[in-house]
Amino acid sequence: MEYRLNDKYGSVIVLEEYDGNYSMISAREKEGKIYNQWCRVQTGKDKFAERAMPLGVRIGNKSQTVEALTMFIEQLTGAPVALVNDDDIPF
Repeated sequence: MEYRLNDKYGSVIVLEEYDGNYSMISAREKEGKIYNQWCRVQTGKDKFAERAMPLGVRIGNKSQTVEALTMFIEQLTGAPVALVNDDDIPF
């Protein structure tokens, strides 16, 4: 799932799921293709991991992700967010 910021850099926020956990990844779009931005994590003073990884934030499982994003929306808008429970829909 992607959200395009429509800025001059082609910035994109990608919501990725891996092994039941979600992350928001920084990416760029160029010529219709989305490329993750990569970084090397600092492992100590003046030491960095050998392998690069996508630049992002791990949020947690699905319910933790919904809770975190809902909290951010409420903080930004100043209004409570009403969540819809799809399990109650009869079709």
